[in-house]
Amino acid sequence: MKICLLILPGNLLAQNIQLTGTVLNKETKTPVSLASIFTKDNKYGTVSATDGKFSLRIPAPQTNTYLYFSSIGYETDSLLISSANVSSTINLIPKNYTLKEVIVMPESTLLTLLRTAYSKIPENYPQQSTRYKGFYQESTSDSENNLIKLVEAELSVYKESYLSKKEAPGQIEILKSRIKQFQSMNAGYAGGAFLPVNGDVVLQRDKFIQPQYLKNYRYELTGIKTWKETDCYEITFYSLDKDSVMQGTMLIDVESLAYISFEIISERPENAKTLIGGIRPVEVKRKTEYEQINGVWYLKQASAKTKHEHWRMKNPQYSSCDFITTQIQTDSVRPVPVAQRLNYLEPIEVISEAYNPKGWTDFDIIAGENPEQLRFQFSTDEAYSIFNQNVRFKQTFAGTLLKTMPKLIAGYGVYYNSNNNLAVFQQIIGYRFNKKWSVQWLQSGNLYDTKRISLQETSLGVEYRKNLNNAGYPLFLETSLWVSHNRIKRKHLADFREQTIAPQLSLTKQMSRRYTIEIFAKYPVAVFFNSDNSYTHHLRAGFNLYFLY
Repeated sequence: MKICLLILPGNLLAQNIQLTGTVLNKETKTPVSLASIFTKDNKYGTVSATDGKFSLRIPAPQTNTYLYFSSIGYETDSLLISSANVSSTINLIPKNYTLKEVIVMPESTLLTLLRTAYSKIPENYPQQSTRYKGFYQESTSDSENNLIKLVEAELSVYKESYLSKKEAPGQIEILKSRIKQFQSMNAGYAGGAFLPVNGDVVLQRDKFIQPQYLKNYRYELTGIKTWKETDCYEITFYSLDKDSVMQGTMLIDVESLAYISFEIISERPENAKTLIGGIRPVEVKRKTEYEQINGVWYLKQASAKTKHEHWRMKNPQYSSCDFITTQIQTDSVRPVPVAQRLNYLEPIEVISEAYNPKGWTDFDIIAGENPEQLRFQFSTDEAYSIFNQNVRFKQTFAGTLLKTMPKLIAGYGVYYNSNNNLAVFQQIIGYRFNKKWSVQWLQSGNLYDTKRISLQETSLGVEYRKNLNNAGYPLFLETSLWVSHNRIKRKHLADFREQTIAPQLSLTKQMSRRYTIEIFAKYPVAVFFNSDNSYTHHLRAGFNLYFLY
């Protein structure tokens, strides 16, 4: 794909650039009319005329950004403006399906088709756990389309069966990885490497395919098309929710009614206004494709392109994630051991190894794949060139802090102090050295105000945990030892101070990707106190809720 750049004369030289070109079908060499041509931030754009020609004027600073070309029935393509050549021809690749016939179907019949396709998931997709290997690429860029980082990895993906929706449908293990960093990272993109799990629309049972939510969307059958030699229904849909935008296209196999592919665009402007927690994207473009092997459909490829814009961020950021399956295992499949499992809140860039020119290459992993079907943001040649750039930058404090974030522990809890007949509230922070050992600090006080007694407790503890299961969310048995300093204020009595050592036994269950609950019992033993009064300790029990663990 090539484009002609014409520079305007006079005082516009430093302000604007005139772009001209012609958009053609790569296979037939015929003009593509009404093709959308736009910059990544969507601030500047145009459409091609009936003869495929276009003209677009953009500011000079945009020369370091990409120009995108998109048209219905064609693969979206892009071009770095500063690298454009003299030629003015842009070739768009037709999508690999063709219109076979147009049919008219009543809405009630279409909804029946969608309900039937959903009911056939158990027979069309794996009925047992599967293990995938695949190639993963993730990049982040700033508002001026300058790369912040590029990560590539080989992933091992464990998935539960498709028989029913699971609370923990999949696990990820990084087999090998590499990163090239171009700017200090002030934000981490958690969950990106979970694309082969989160991007699997059928495994996740996204709402727009579930029968109980069909009433919240509008569906239209656009025809029967041939896609990779398979006849399939092409169905477009969009959300009826006025507060957000979601639209997309799905292909369903005519014969088996299996979902073959999805293209989804969702926009949620309200995500830019959230006050606390992670920053969710304001725009997401997703693609998911499946392939059939011995009558069963497996995930073949997934991609997600997101835009993050928030009042807490100085400028918008963009991320692109791509995954392609290279190997599927269906026999003797076991979950990923917890010690090797990637935590969902652990950004892949934090644990990826720095790029080594003498290390592995992406050709080692995807040598058998068709380059034209790969459709990653960066081809293998482009990625090789990017990784071998000589870049220096100054690491910021936020970038350094980002590397410690996945190892932090934070939570709240409540326990009952039987000595003083008092419910105690505690705040916990800590640091996890590895999957087994951690150090934690907690501060405790009255759960509610009482004039009778007031408790202040500060503790430091070391914890060891052992995993009890690998399937689903893990369950841990934990032992810890705490050293505490306590101050008790009692009405009409002198303050009571003591230091204690308390062994603790806990059961900890991860309830979701973000929350973990702990039930514990501990027995404090006083090693020092400032009173001659006898003070008998009793077993204490309670629970903690962690949002970082």
